[in-house]
Amino acid sequence: APASSCRAVACEAYGACATLAERVVAKNGLADRVRVVSKVASDLEVGVDLPERADLCVFELFDSQLLGESILPILRDAQARLLVPNAIMVPRSVGIRAVVVECVALASADLPEIRGAPWPMMLSELGLFGDDIAILPLTEVWQAAGIDFSDLPSLGPNVATASPKAIASGTAHAVAWWWELDMGGGTSHSSWTPKGTSNGSAAARHHWRPCLSFVEPRGVKAGSTLQISAVHDDDAVWFAWHDPGSTTVPPRWVEGVTTIPPERERLLLAASAAFAGSLGRAAAALADASSGQNHEVLLLPAEDGLLLP
Repeated sequence: APASSCRAVACEAYGACATLAERVVAKNGLADRVRVVSKVASDLEVGVDLPERADLCVFELFDSQLLGESILPILRDAQARLLVPNAIMVPRSVGIRAVVVECVALASADLPEIRGAPWPMMLSELGLFGDDIAILPLTEVWQAAGIDFSDLPSLGPNVATASPKAIASGTAHAVAWWWELDMGGGTSHSSWTPKGTSNGSAAARHHWRPCLSFVEPRGVKAGSTLQISAVHDDDAVWFAWHDPGSTTVPPRWVEGVTTIPPERERLLLAASAAFAGSLGRAAAALADASSGQNHEVLLLPAEDGLLLP
């Protein structure tokens, strides 16, 4: 259809953000073609908020752990009530890229989460594949799983088993993984974030980070082939060693492991010498700067990744 005949309805749950979006739309002269509705997507109604079912759906409902913002249930509901059949989805699909890694320092932390993580840990800026390697890749990178947003998976769990080849010997502690969106037209967007530097030479950072999902520790020899399963349901992605003799889905919840959601990653980061050291140096620098002055020093890290090497 001609661009002049197109209409868009934007959905934003937070009132302040919706108000700001309305101002932006108006400032760009699009108020007659773009309507902002301050509702959660599940509350939208055809005939009330949309004049008819839409033929294009553009969405950003992703967190670093991919599925933590309920993207799959929201899209299922939209396709059932708000979209025409075969509506165009942007992004079109997402793929999960993964690599088995050794991470001795993190694995030695005395925390239950590392014995099987129901929630993955965001890597932040720990330096995956950096010069001062805290995390050592043991296998080639492989395509662990994928989701087509026009043909959504079942409620799950959904399992994809792969056989990555080991490129180094060591102890496999976890799977490092990230997602890559197919935006259509040959354009993609990834949650991969290069390691940051203090001199401004690194690529621009964004909100998302690669993740780390711990598995049962296992020795790996270079040249061998591993068997590992990537599993996801509507809430999360997790990994487990594949057992050829088992017909059951690898469990997400491991007995004796806490089910506290992602805040626990801060505990793991705090157990990292790189994190604790950087935080300590920042605190010491602030204390020196305020030496002799009659006031207290408040250190408030807005983003813990900024304090890592």
